Amino acid sequence: MATLTAVELLTMDSVALQERLTAGLLSSVDLVKQCLQQIETHDRRGLKLNAMISIVPYQTLMTRSKQLDQERAEDHVRGPLHGIPMLVKDAISTRASLGVPTTLGSYAFQNSFPQSNSKVIEKKWVSLFWAKQILMSWLDQKVTVLTPTAGQHLAGRPTAPTWCGSPTRSNLANMTPSYGSIVMPATRAALYALKPALDSTEMDGIARTSKNKDVPQYRERISKGHLTDFLTKSFKGLRIGFLDPRVWKYPSDTANTPEDMVIEMRETLEAVISKIGSEEDVHVEYPVSIPMISDLNVEGKPSLGIILSYEAKQAFEDWFREAEVDGIKTLEDLIKFNEDHASIEFDTEHPDQGQLLRASRNPPSKELYEKAVFHSRNVAKDQGIGKLFIEKNLDLLAYSMDALVHNIAAAAGYPIATVPLGLTSDGRPMGMGIMAQSGKEGLMLQFMSAMEAHFPPRERSRNACLNSSQCQEGSMRRPKEIR
Repeated sequence: MATLTAVELLTMDSVALQERLTAGLLSSVDLVKQCLQQIETHDRRGLKLNAMISIVPYQTLMTRSKQLDQERAEDHVRGPLHGIPMLVKDAISTRASLGVPTTLGSYAFQNSFPQSNSKVIEKKWVSLFWAKQILMSWLDQKVTVLTPTAGQHLAGRPTAPTWCGSPTRSNLANMTPSYGSIVMPATRAALYALKPALDSTEMDGIARTSKNKDVPQYRERISKGHLTDFLTKSFKGLRIGFLDPRVWKYPSDTANTPEDMVIEMRETLEAVISKIGSEEDVHVEYPVSIPMISDLNVEGKPSLGIILSYEAKQAFEDWFREAEVDGIKTLEDLIKFNEDHASIEFDTEHPDQGQLLRASRNPPSKELYEKAVFHSRNVAKDQGIGKLFIEKNLDLLAYSMDALVHNIAAAAGYPIATVPLGLTSDGRPMGMGIMAQSGKEGLMLQFMSAMEAHFPPRERSRNACLNSSQCQEGSMRRPKEIR
């Protein structure tokens, strides 16, 4: 049976993989073996990315893969993801029978096996869970991650300037972001990604730091092929507002983006806006305005930070009860473990656990917390984006991904997504974010499918090259002309 080329394995989406599997051109057994070889080549050796924290034991994977191949041969296909490997973030619980602990990237939990799997693991459509991926940060408590199995990976701070957030290593993945820890790196890898609305998805068996911010999130290399009802490939009927990229861009203390690149990204986005506006039966409002990030501040402090600092202790300790690790029942227990094992939990550049200490010993007052919860939701949603949707009768809000709009979305509790826009002249992927009201994710998927249908196929970043021979100057093209 044929296997995938290295480039196909890197770039194919779940729809294309399912087509190969259905046609008998590929088996789940062979697909899993190739994925494992990629991990060995680039994650454990070679570049030593250390992005994979644990992998289901080989024999377990082979048994499961063979079972799914046999089911396919008997015309029993569980769904559109049947037999396709899926990664999950190491904050999603897995029981001992799967052979991978739920560590949250900490040695304190290297033997943590909750009694049951997270519901997202139990769902039938997750037909082949095979590995866990390192967290971008220790559940938003910014510390260095020295993982029990993968070695050091600096949380949310990769060394390469072209990436943003956690590693992107799979054709299909399920994550748990608070703000933009998947849509941002998805943008840098020219991927499609979707973060559902707050409270729209079951969180049982998922470690989190905040009841007000964390949700599961789904990332794929292309549109969600199994949600066919929404994939019309047309902008028809949509009413879309666009934020001004001159206003919404990274501040200099967040990203020192060269001015020529800023201009290039703005011109690309404006060309996209113009093309969408020329389509039949679509309404475009440009520019529109929403509150700025600073408007979320309470008593001079970011309201989202106040909320996370207040909720983190209880959220952690709720999960510790599920983890059932001897000696770790409270946040103070974890802090002491880290102090007692500083040589393996920290590195010399980041030898502290400041946010954990603040969450445990110096959290915001209840009064300030309640004020921050009300203020952030009122400014971002009731008097901000929600008001804009109503007054302008908009379905979607779109914006450059090189901005902190995802913070506003997190405060409002709205779903967000990202679509690729091509490459800058030096090969860096660009992306456009979209946002909708809760329950309107279908319109977001419609927009994503239309973008895929009306614009050139996504291009790989230079940083996605598999070896130096594939990273020649010829691969560093400017974004394709938008007509």
